[in-house]
Amino acid sequence: RGPSRAVSMNGDQLKFGAMGEITGKATKVVRSGRLDVAVLFPGNDDDTDLGLAEISRDAPVIPGGFKLHEEVFYGGKDWKYANGDQLVYGAKGKIAGCSCQGDEGDKLHVAVLLTGEDWKY
Repeated sequence: RGPSRAVSMNGDQLKFGAMGEITGKATKVVRSGRLDVAVLFPGNDDDTDLGLAEISRDAPVIPGGFKLHEEVFYGGKDWKYANGDQLVYGAKGKIAGCSCQGDEGDKLHVAVLLTGEDWKY
């Protein structure tokens, strides 16, 4: 369900929609109040700790009819994060997968990889 991303320095990757196998309880990252599991994906050397909101028994469907890698634009107010990063109106990005916050909003939100000069960091 979650967005594609690198997960280790050895080149292991998570790819949206990839099938993996649960290998046990999470051991690398322990987050208070969350039940995380270790998952091994084909082509990866190590298992990856993931929250239950990030995995699914069925193929994930991106909300709103969006498609993976589809180009989108940010239409909200300019936003400055505590670390200094800024998200500005009109910023260009690509759909990276489903939202995986583990709440009801996951049915309405998508994960977007922001690209280009409109994402200030």
